[in-house]
Amino acid sequence: IFYQNGDISKDFYVGNLKCQPGYILLLEATTMKRIQRKNETPHATTFRHFTGLNVSDTNIIGGGFSIQDGDLVDRSGTFNAPSYNFGKFHDQNRTMNAAEKFVLEIAIANWRQCGAQNTKVEDLIEPMKAFGIIPNKKDTAQ
Repeated sequence: IFYQNGDISKDFYVGNLKCQPGYILLLEATTMKRIQRKNETPHATTFRHFTGLNVSDTNIIGGGFSIQDGDLVDRSGTFNAPSYNFGKFHDQNRTMNAAEKFVLEIAIANWRQCGAQNTKVEDLIEPMKAFGIIPNKKDTAQ
């Protein structure tokens, strides 16, 4: 998942790929294994496949995950605990934080159930409030 490129938080290019925050890149495992270089992580391979660039040579801040046996696995040393972004976004923990994982699960469910390529941010607000990931205004009002 792309969050931002350096300090830019709107449309940006990574190589020749036009992106927006929230873009999710998916690559079949068979393709990934075929093109993966020695000592390259699966997430770095996926990134290179779509952008033509090495992730460590960019300012991308993102989150990494995989779908294994139909289940979301939210671990990535490439994106969730990278040394190259100097802790600007992640806490050096290989797993996604709760909000990242929750939003990703909704986007994946939306794609699987509805075939929707895009999930709008406004469609995420109420579920995030319901699960306590973001506070309700009435909960914070005093």
